[in-house]
Amino acid sequence: MEVEQTQGGGLNLSDYLGVFTRRIWLILIPFVLVLVIAGGLGLLLPPKYRASTRVKVEELGFLERFNERGGFNVPFKPFLATINEEVRRRSFLEDLIRRYGITEGYDVSDPRERQKLFSYVIKNLEVSYFENKKGPDLFGFSYTGRDAARVARFVNAVRQKYLEFISSRIVEIVSQTRAQLMQRTLAAEADYNKAVEELRRFEDRGEYSLAGPEILDLKHERLAKVRAQLADDAARLKGLEAQLDQALLDRKTTVAVTVTETQERNPEHTKARLAVQVLEERLKKLKEKYTDVWPLVQETKEELERARDHLATVPEFLPKTRTPQENPLFQELDALVLKLQRQISSLQAEVKRRKEEVKVLESEVEKIPTIRAQVQRLELARESAASRLRRAEGLLSDAEATYARVTSKDSSIFTVLTAPTPEEARTWDPVFPNVGLFIGAGALIGLLFGAGLAFLVEFSNQSYVTARQVRRLLPVPLLGQVEPIQTSTERRALIRRRLTVAAVALVVLSALTWVHVAYFTQDLQEKLPPAVFDFMKRIYGTR
Repeated sequence: MEVEQTQGGGLNLSDYLGVFTRRIWLILIPFVLVLVIAGGLGLLLPPKYRASTRVKVEELGFLERFNERGGFNVPFKPFLATINEEVRRRSFLEDLIRRYGITEGYDVSDPRERQKLFSYVIKNLEVSYFENKKGPDLFGFSYTGRDAARVARFVNAVRQKYLEFISSRIVEIVSQTRAQLMQRTLAAEADYNKAVEELRRFEDRGEYSLAGPEILDLKHERLAKVRAQLADDAARLKGLEAQLDQALLDRKTTVAVTVTETQERNPEHTKARLAVQVLEERLKKLKEKYTDVWPLVQETKEELERARDHLATVPEFLPKTRTPQENPLFQELDALVLKLQRQISSLQAEVKRRKEEVKVLESEVEKIPTIRAQVQRLELARESAASRLRRAEGLLSDAEATYARVTSKDSSIFTVLTAPTPEEARTWDPVFPNVGLFIGAGALIGLLFGAGLAFLVEFSNQSYVTARQVRRLLPVPLLGQVEPIQTSTERRALIRRRLTVAAVALVVLSALTWVHVAYFTQDLQEKLPPAVFDFMKRIYGTR
């Protein structure tokens, strides 16, 4: 017997801990029950698997440049922006659901069940689209269902059908745009040929030569020059007409025939004199080179003396003769009159020609601005038509390249980053139910429920279980406490129970340890029973 003289106080930590020792079974029973129920649910609920596929949209600068250059609209980005609405259409999914046998436990022969199935698919089919400003866009699909292989095939089919859908839309729009560009190119070519033909016809008229950049200045310069020449010719013509009048008057007062005495020079004298001059010149040149005693100089001197002597013997003039002849002055006047008449006639023709040239030049100077404007208009029309034709041909070339690229079997618009296969699906872990999570949540909930129940029973019970409760609740001193009296038989039975529990716990612990070691060791996995292996796989997943 133990006598206690201490006075009771409030609750402390030992009182709370004592609840766990006194009410251990009240805690363990709810804990085990909830744990078993949670684990059973985790093992009995049908597993669900998630398959995902992702696609990268490659650089689409060629489509953007095509849109910008041609002012067209191949709405690739808007197509991707509506991916969620497009994929979730019943007409889009219904054929795939039927083809790949997606039932998810519903009776597809019942219209109501089919509607529920479709709602389930819509709910568990996730569509994602990520638009990157600096990098390629990404979009993907994921679906959660009961059969891993069917889920994988279904997700791949959804991706492939959407890629075919958006590719066909792009091909359709690019094809329509290409047809429009073909028509535009033909029209631009016709306009260009028409502009070239109009310019050629204008050039054939001969007026095209007046449209040069310097022609107007040259024509003005030529016109001023011709006008100046015309003024000079007019002045000359006036002067020639005055000379002609004077020459006619002089010829009228001049005798036509006169008798004159003439005395002609003797040709022999002229010839002898020329011979003397030649010899003198030769002698002068010889003296410049040689002295007077040089033989050639002496010979030339002697020859010069003989020539001079011969010149002295030849008379300079022949005998005088009287002959009638026309008056030279009259002839000169008559020739002058004829000459002046010819000059006046030629100058009058020149003045007439220059006047006509002035008229032509004045007309051309007046027409040049109009001709130049017309040529500029025709050339501008031709250049504009050529520019439109080049632009149309460039756009058509881009359209042909774009069409070839989007219709090519090796088109690189999309790159599939991840694509699940049915073979890989066999090794997947279910995303629901997570047995470990179920067991952990069940353990936590059972422990909280058991502890709460133990505390509720402990503090709502009106009986006294411990001496501390008596000290705390009764205003009297506690004189003593009598411990439970156990016989030797009871003590041996208690020891046997504890040993049995310890042995069972040791066996269970050893079994759990061996199962874990075998599951996480590749070589020992085949020694596990299939049911145990599947159970561990449901808990830990594939290793």
